Amino acid sequence: MRLFTKLTTLVFFFLSFTTQAQDSYTLTIEASAPAVAPGTTYRFYVDMIDPTDRISAVFGNNDFNLIINTPYGAFNSTLNGSWSASGINPAFLPLFPEMADDTYATIGLTGPASTSGIAGAADPSIVEDASQQISPYFLTDGAIGLLSSTNIGAAWYVLETAENGLPDSDMRVLVLQVTTTGSISGSINYQVFPLGVGEDAVYVTSGFSEGNDVAGCMDPQACNYNPEATVNDDSCLSLDECGVCGGGGIAEGDCDCAGNVVDECGVCGGSGIADGACDCAGNVLDECGVCGGGGIAEGECDCAGNVLDECGVCGGSGIADGTCDCAGNVLDECGECGGGGIADGTCDCAGNVLDECGVCGGSGIADGECDCAGNVLDECGICGGSGIADGECDCAGNVLDECGECGGAGIADGYCDCAGNVLDECGICGGSGIAEGECDCAGNVLDECGVCGGDGIADGACDCAGNILDECGVCGGEGVAEGECDCDGTVVDDCGVCGGDNTTCLGCTFSIACNYDPNAIIDDASCVFSCPGCTDPLACNYDDSAIQDDSSCLYPGNGYDCDGICIIDTDSDGVCDENEILGCIESGACNFNVDATESNSSCEYTSCIGCTYEYACNYDPNALITDNDTCEFGTCAGCTDSQACNYNPTIVEDDGSCEYCSCSDCTNGCTDVAACNYDQYAYHVESLCLYVDECGICGGAGIAEGECDCDGNQLDVFGVCGGGCLSDINGNNICDNEEVMGCAYSIALNYNPDATIDIGTCEFGEIASDCPSDLSGNGNVGSEDLLIFLADFDLSCDDL
Repeated sequence: MRLFTKLTTLVFFFLSFTTQAQDSYTLTIEASAPAVAPGTTYRFYVDMIDPTDRISAVFGNNDFNLIINTPYGAFNSTLNGSWSASGINPAFLPLFPEMADDTYATIGLTGPASTSGIAGAADPSIVEDASQQISPYFLTDGAIGLLSSTNIGAAWYVLETAENGLPDSDMRVLVLQVTTTGSISGSINYQVFPLGVGEDAVYVTSGFSEGNDVAGCMDPQACNYNPEATVNDDSCLSLDECGVCGGGGIAEGDCDCAGNVVDECGVCGGSGIADGACDCAGNVLDECGVCGGGGIAEGECDCAGNVLDECGVCGGSGIADGTCDCAGNVLDECGECGGGGIADGTCDCAGNVLDECGVCGGSGIADGECDCAGNVLDECGICGGSGIADGECDCAGNVLDECGECGGAGIADGYCDCAGNVLDECGICGGSGIAEGECDCAGNVLDECGVCGGDGIADGACDCAGNILDECGVCGGEGVAEGECDCDGTVVDDCGVCGGDNTTCLGCTFSIACNYDPNAIIDDASCVFSCPGCTDPLACNYDDSAIQDDSSCLYPGNGYDCDGICIIDTDSDGVCDENEILGCIESGACNFNVDATESNSSCEYTSCIGCTYEYACNYDPNALITDNDTCEFGTCAGCTDSQACNYNPTIVEDDGSCEYCSCSDCTNGCTDVAACNYDQYAYHVESLCLYVDECGICGGAGIAEGECDCDGNQLDVFGVCGGGCLSDINGNNICDNEEVMGCAYSIALNYNPDATIDIGTCEFGEIASDCPSDLSGNGNVGSEDLLIFLADFDLSCDDL
């Protein structure tokens, strides 16, 4: 880490107050290695003289330029969406350490004011010329420079009430952090209130140029010696026993520099017992599980000396008498071993059935035939018939008429065709005559002027006389009268709405309000200055319109995104890799882990084998695998009374343990006299006992987490249990929803004694001007005017 203290040049504004020159408000630049990002992180501190000195603002304008040059680019983390340190949530630094390397502007903070631990701290604000903004430098990764040199200028600042404007324990205030891989140079201006007095404001300009030194190891004996280094950065390294520069040598548990370990046969880097072998000598398990054994003897079929019977059963007795195979089957009527004989519905052992002609296994009536004699259906549906006679058209003996109808009567009298049509008035057979709406057989219609086949009203005209519509829709009319905005004689209201009632442009016209409406022209007193919500851009429910954080932020679970979907799920089993639990997942295993999500091949089935017969002397209630061959009887004492709940019929010796309540009418209950539900008649069941909680409720859960009393109340922003204040963003001990907006200057014509926040609406009678915000009188409203305001902030107008 390197420290640079810059000599400062004092400059003064010839404004409406007097400045006192100081030569000790110097600039110190601290250089260090970033946490993750490449390059160097530079922190800019203003050195103070007294613990009550305050930093008010960092600024730039046409007289005193604010300049930062980083030709190799400034590092800006995408995780900080703010130009200041307010977007760097310390809770996320362990997960995203690169946030600590972000380039940001600040006044005494390295994160949000709400997490700084400084009572009365406030995040800085920014003003900037829209034509020369400085905030993009702190938002754009790789930004190469910042410049504020216009009349309006720019500044980031805090009010005099913000406690982070005071020096830290090292008597300095952080105002800027920049991380870059190259050099950094420029000029910075800042406003200081000596002893916290704004009237004595001091304005300082300091130039700087860093990053030209070469940091590295300057020890020629080191393995990473850098002959070009000009600054020793304590990075020198030496060779380890493996010849690695800065290495850790042979790792614990390894046996050489290659990372090998001693195998089970004692060989460094060895492969251990070879695949298929059972010891270091290369022996293998025989089929009887003996390492290096000879296996099953020739002619035998198992390790017990048995041989195969005729059914292939090792040690078996062969085919039983009266059966025909090893399965115990007998011959059926068809001579099949284990067969079912002639199946129901069949007529022989071949599985044939009688066809419709009564032949066993026959094919029945052939395709296309209609009986067993080989006849077929004729066209009249008669089996073996001769069909329709010559000259006839159907099976009934009918013939076709002139209309082609079989057995029809031809064209009826008075009609002109077979469809029953007649001639219409235009002489067309089946015609519809003159169509409805038409005026002759040629298809013409009456036009709007009453002419059959006429062209009607001419194009652009509105009647048969040739007149046209005016803008009010009147045929031949004169249109909207002069001075009016519509055909009804109405005029435009103050909102620019024709015939309006001045309500369409109502809204909040104060730009600092949560519900500021840029389209509103007339203020309707609806402004809201309290905007609670989640202000953390990393939260799932981040609200970019919220100003006061109300602790409502919601974050995804470990390994999940905001939609509840795993970020990484390598095996696609629905469990995020971070949440996988290794263990035995076989439910029948002794070490089955109900919480395990991923098998680690650790299942075993021997440790939980035991006797599960409850009357046995060695009964094991925890056994998961039954082996009742190991059960022991008669070797232990117990209850021999058959009337007792715990009677054991296998016990010979009574040990006085008989009990009669667990299976009878004895009362279940709590036997602890200290419990609030103690029952003197109950038998011993401690799990049923209840106790009075801190709220006096028997069996209650007490005060819930996050609450401060038994009524369910929580601490508000002022630490009041059950208080109703969600936020006090300006730290004036007045709840934001109780703030009164208005003119707070007592000499103003519209002074409001109840106002707690001045919103710039004061009127000063004879001192009013066309530009009341131009405090410096230079014809522009810019950073100079802000500095004057900050110097006078919180003073009575009577003292100015």
